[in-house]
Amino acid sequence: MQTFECDRDHTIEGKDLRITMKLVATVGAALLAAGLAVPAHAAESEPDLLAAIAAAAPEVLTGVADASVDLSDRSAVEASTSEASAILPTKAADGVTLTDSGGTEITVGLPNATNAENAIAEADGIVSYDNNDGSTTVPVLKEDASVQITTVIDGAHAPTRYAYPLQVPADATVTLDPASGAVVIVDAEGKFLAGVASAWAKDANGTDIATHYELDGTTLTQVVEHAEGSAYPIVADPWLGIALVDRTKWSGKTLQVYPSSWARVNPWASAGVAARWAGWDEVLNKTPGSRENTPSMRDQYYCHFDFVRFRAPNKVSWNLDLGRPAYDYWTLIQRQCN
Repeated sequence: MQTFECDRDHTIEGKDLRITMKLVATVGAALLAAGLAVPAHAAESEPDLLAAIAAAAPEVLTGVADASVDLSDRSAVEASTSEASAILPTKAADGVTLTDSGGTEITVGLPNATNAENAIAEADGIVSYDNNDGSTTVPVLKEDASVQITTVIDGAHAPTRYAYPLQVPADATVTLDPASGAVVIVDAEGKFLAGVASAWAKDANGTDIATHYELDGTTLTQVVEHAEGSAYPIVADPWLGIALVDRTKWSGKTLQVYPSSWARVNPWASAGVAARWAGWDEVLNKTPGSRENTPSMRDQYYCHFDFVRFRAPNKVSWNLDLGRPAYDYWTLIQRQCN
């Protein structure tokens, strides 16, 4: 993996050189032409979308799926893992589709989709739809089949409300957690189906812009409180995911569990116990054999899910030791989950 740097001392890690080359070319050309940086509030009418995302939130451009874009097909780009798949459409009106390994499908409608242009290829795993209202929707398809549906807001004339109609199974419930601002989707039995990480928005300087979700039935709306004087372009983003575990691997008597990128950002308090249980089910489904299904291994996973994500969010794998005795949960916490 190569590491690339852009302005504002942000670092981008990724394997798609084309994204980086586009960013370098954009920034370099602007500096050579003007001799200095353009004031952030004076956004162009058509900003370079990837450069705008990189300036506001460079982490969005990490972990992008190595999936080519085909605009001749109804599905412009898709990615899949053993537990989930996701499709970005050529026509915005078709919405983004996420499907789990059991065939449960969730479709996310895109803002102002009836007036939006067809997809334009930005890079592998990334397309854009010009909404013809001062905003552009830029879904970023991730390796774990989650999708960050970024919106690049060009100026004060753009909308402050961006609606995402959700099509979910008939027995599913969509809940907005008022404390965390995140969303969880569960079936009639309370089984976790999918979730949406807490809303965020950042201006061209990487400064937070006030934003929140509103839920009306199954329509999720992100409200971005931008106005004249804000540093445009602004980037806002709901991040949707189904899979909680990317893969597992045995190393001797230690089971290494690799959480999905989406699972790392979605606090369990908002996802609820349904996601907590669903994650352990994924561990069992993705690990050959049955020796890991012990109370001790299960509780070590729950401990990592509950605490390690916050204390060590960048830890590559959650390591579950087969030989550990079954401590009570609070003792396990004091032992740092092992």
